[in-house]
Amino acid sequence: NGGVWGDLQLADWVSPAGGSDPWIRSEASSSEGSGICATGYVFLSLRAMADLAGELGRAGDAERYRQAADRVKKAFHKAFYREDEGVYQTGHWQPLGERTRFRQTSQLVPLAFGLAEGDCARSAAEALARDIRDTGNHRDTGMVGTKLLLPVLCDWGYEELALRLLRQETYPSWGYWLACGSTTTWEIYERVTRSEDHYFLGT
Repeated sequence: NGGVWGDLQLADWVSPAGGSDPWIRSEASSSEGSGICATGYVFLSLRAMADLAGELGRAGDAERYRQAADRVKKAFHKAFYREDEGVYQTGHWQPLGERTRFRQTSQLVPLAFGLAEGDCARSAAEALARDIRDTGNHRDTGMVGTKLLLPVLCDWGYEELALRLLRQETYPSWGYWLACGSTTTWEIYERVTRSEDHYFLGT
């Protein structure tokens, strides 16, 4: 596929439905395609294989995997970076719930995985922080982006914003679950969750 993964898999599964209504019908499916998330993990895998081959003294294999990772990195940037907006944007979109076309996870994956560099990375980090503030210090991340959120914000100097997210008590947040009396992490952020004992949104 020209160095990028296809768009028909789960992607950032169970991201919040959007808006401020915790009783909204859940849309477990992702609005965005899987291209950004999956291509990011392909890149990580290739880099890991290059490192492993190097440790084993297999220089030829290490170079082959490094070159493959470089090709994926270039393809990722070409496919998903929107220079006019300074953000990474999914190539596939279907509106579900009240989700916006701007996706926090679409910025988090390139920032966390080393796929974004220089001004592109800085612009994506700024856009991420701006979107969080614009939504009243809330996340819109699912199973891929949630575990990346706080570390990436701290890496880019937004420690106070990360702390506000951590302490948030309104939907959607970890604190909202606590405010509802939960002692476990739910499968989704909404009150209509099927399971109140899922691990992945607790990271």
